[in-house]
Amino acid sequence: MDIFEKVRKKFGLQKEVTKNKTEEIMAQREEIKLNLAVKLYQKGCSDDDIQQVLSIIQSAEDDINVIKKGLIGTNINPDENDPMKPIKEGREAIRKRQLEMEVELREAIDKILKRK
Repeated sequence: MDIFEKVRKKFGLQKEVTKNKTEEIMAQREEIKLNLAVKLYQKGCSDDDIQQVLSIIQSAEDDINVIKKGLIGTNINPDENDPMKPIKEGREAIRKRQLEMEVELREAIDKILKRK
């Protein structure tokens, strides 16, 4: 069993067969998480440290999904000055959360590696 399979099983990161674009993107995200977990594992990080990093990613993904679900059924209102305002605000909220996640990840990984 190679290190990718070992980490994949240990942290529940499954490689999925994709059927459409959404599933393909989700599979790519899983691969990114797997690669990050493997790199941390190779650097000697503990399971708790790796789980902490993965939980930051999961939390951000959950927040982004909430924002996306909030946009479902949003109508474009041609009577307003900016008919796409709710959609633009949703995209901006997603970008903001992604940036927050990046900062949280950097800080968490730096903290973990400094302890090593």
